Amino acid sequence: MMNDDHILALKLATAQELETIRRLSFKVNDVLRDYFATRKIDLVDFKLEFGRFTNGQLLLADEISPDTCRFWEQGTKKKLDKDR
Repeated sequence: MMNDDHILALKLATAQELETIRRLSFKVNDVLRDYFATRKIDLVDFKLEFGRFTNGQLLLADEISPDTCRFWEQGTKKKLDKDR
């Protein structure tokens, strides 16, 4: 696992880019949480992967699936993901 200090020390991203990644991650969380809530599913957690285009621009490149997220049925907490 890497934290912000590792990323900055290795010059993998700037502080401004880390803030952009953080902002985008929270935005994705809000959208997904609301989407799944209307379907009576709790989004427990998920992962996102960021990279770069060849020109250096940040890129959010990931999928949303039962393999990359944990979903629980609202009320019962029944697992609806790969951890079933």
